Amino acid sequence: MGDKGQETLVREPVTQIVEVPDGANVVVELPGVSQDAIRMALSGDVVKIEALGLRGKFSTIQVMPFDPDPESVAISFSQGVLEISLKKKPSPPPAGPEASPPPEKCGEFTFSLEPQSKEAEQVRKELKNVLEERSALESRLKLLLLDYQNLKRRADTERESIADKRMEETARGLVEVLDVFQLGRASVASMKMNGPQMEQVLKGIEMMEGGILALFQRVGVAPIETKGRPFDPNFHESIGFVEKDDLDDGTIVSEVRKGFIYKGRTVRPAHVIVNKKCEHKGKRKKN
Repeated sequence: MGDKGQETLVREPVTQIVEVPDGANVVVELPGVSQDAIRMALSGDVVKIEALGLRGKFSTIQVMPFDPDPESVAISFSQGVLEISLKKKPSPPPAGPEASPPPEKCGEFTFSLEPQSKEAEQVRKELKNVLEERSALESRLKLLLLDYQNLKRRADTERESIADKRMEETARGLVEVLDVFQLGRASVASMKMNGPQMEQVLKGIEMMEGGILALFQRVGVAPIETKGRPFDPNFHESIGFVEKDDLDDGTIVSEVRKGFIYKGRTVRPAHVIVNKKCEHKGKRKKN
């Protein structure tokens, strides 16, 4: 029984023969078989196929309805399926009365898939090289895309920075014009003159002043908050001090000249009066 268990199982593979006008195609299913483990022999009209694989040994003998031409056999093997293309042996030309008949080829012809296996291995190597080159190109493309995105982001940032600087310069010039209007309005108001012409002058100055402030609001230039706020040297400029006990030290008491900011940056600092408590005054009271 031990010898029987060691015997190799021989199986008849699934075989299909499809006749074509000039011969036939033989399809044999050989699962678990490698290409170099297949052998085929052709003897007359008999085709014998043997193969050894993981599922045992396969063997089949097929009788063809014609005599195949051994020189026109085409064999391919892919994913466990063997395909054999057989052509009919050409008919000999009619012999003349004195012509001797050509010698007939006889014997057994054996075909091996090993040469095709070498070609397939070469194709696999070339395919591997192509895939490696493709992977390298894809990696290079990703790096180029990252470089392009970084350059685009840097260009957008620089363009925005240039636009912001120009806006700050324009706003700084308009702030000076606004100062002129405010001084003019104060000067006209100090004349203490009444009449329709004086009212028209004041109204015209106020309209131009309001137009500049409306433009500031549209482009994002905002006035700096001052009164009641803690003094901040980034936005305020102190031009004087007062002493008030009811206010914290460093609190802005009043605004002398309006300041403006654009996107968090100071276009012009606000001139303010700041509260400053006197410590010596409190000490004198205790003494």
